[in-house]
Amino acid sequence: MKTLYIVLVLAGPFLEAFAETLPSLSCAAGSEVTAHPACDSFLSSNDDCATVLDRPGKEDCLCNQEYLDSLFGCENELRLCYRREDLGVNFDRARQLWNSLCGSVITFEPTTAAPSSYEPYPDEFCAELKNNCAEARKLLGECTDYDSVKDASKLSSCTCRPTLLREAYSCVYIGNTTCLGEEATLSNVLGYQCDNFESVIGTGLVSLLRFLM
Repeated sequence: MKTLYIVLVLAGPFLEAFAETLPSLSCAAGSEVTAHPACDSFLSSNDDCATVLDRPGKEDCLCNQEYLDSLFGCENELRLCYRREDLGVNFDRARQLWNSLCGSVITFEPTTAAPSSYEPYPDEFCAELKNNCAEARKLLGECTDYDSVKDASKLSSCTCRPTLLREAYSCVYIGNTTCLGEEATLSNVLGYQCDNFESVIGTGLVSLLRFLM
């Protein structure tokens, strides 16, 4: 979907233009939004009404329930898409401009649908997981001097260190499922073959759940 522009023009003596670019519509991991029909409708209406310059014509074009539905609907779609309230665009300002243009001329009672609930994207948690990934790479790098044949025992001891197992599990398993919205297989986590994997990751998982709570 192309970049959206919110354009609401008040014609006549109160000439005012409001244009703001929305962020590119790449939804957060875990979002179920795959299309943006309300935003498409909102964009289309703005494009059509932008060519209407006279005040009565502007009112006829914008001051209707269908346009208002597309405005609120687009905001809701973006909330569900980005899984947050900070959308990078001022919908409150768009509503103020609509009320300024339409409040005194409409003959209907405007209605708005309640916003849909969503699971907020865990920004802070995912930022912390990036640190886990960096630490896992650092700890794994300390094991590269050991030969898998000549130093098998030392290599195993290095790669099965509890700290490395926790960091790798946090990065690969928790990071994929929580922040990337992808499936993760426990057996693909670094150190899964270690004898101490289950006992160590049990501890690591408890600490992660505590962080989430």
